[in-house]
Amino acid sequence: MTKLNYLFSPIGKITTALIMVGLLIVSSCKDDEQSIKIATVQFATTAQTVSENGTSTTVTINFDKAAGKDGTITIDLGGTATYTTNYTTNPGGSAGSFDISVAEGQTVAQFTLTTVNNDLLEDDKTIEFTISEVSNAFEIGEQTSNTITITDDEGPTQANFALGSSSTAENLTEGIDVTINLSDAAPGTGNVTVSFTSSTAVYTTNFTTEPAATAGQLVVPVTQNATSV
Repeated sequence: MTKLNYLFSPIGKITTALIMVGLLIVSSCKDDEQSIKIATVQFATTAQTVSENGTSTTVTINFDKAAGKDGTITIDLGGTATYTTNYTTNPGGSAGSFDISVAEGQTVAQFTLTTVNNDLLEDDKTIEFTISEVSNAFEIGEQTSNTITITDDEGPTQANFALGSSSTAENLTEGIDVTINLSDAAPGTGNVTVSFTSSTAVYTTNFTTEPAATAGQLVVPVTQNATSV
């Protein structure tokens, strides 16, 4: 009887009302969370090719529906390309990953890749971008990675003898230089291999070379930026 009197007393009514309001607020919060639709995010493409000539490229991540609320997408970096040496990103990824901020209502997320140009002749490089983590209201789709190939824009230089023919006496006390011109400054270190044959002159008997030859060939080293050897 005492409990019934309390429930119907002014204080009891206020307490009951507060409890009911609290329950309504909690229920409302749960309903709001449940009403936010999960957006699936994945790369728009799994592979792209860019030149190393210092241009910028936009990389796109598609959503299957508009973002239900603000969040972030974390991108990890991998591949054979080196950050800052071969490429940079915006947002920055010097720590090996970066976050893309997403605003409620967005249907895509994007970041910028910029290649770093150099004068070296080298192999193509690859970057592997991977979606590693997403915040609440997002989930990762099937296309989790996008591999970017950076193609080298240097070509090999051409090597040609400076003279088509020449002559020398056999009684020279010092050697003569034979010059090979390069069509462009050498884009990297390398070698020029020279072959020779003769029906009358015998190697070591009638002439020698520096560097020394083996089996009718000598290898001449080329330094980067050299215009002749």
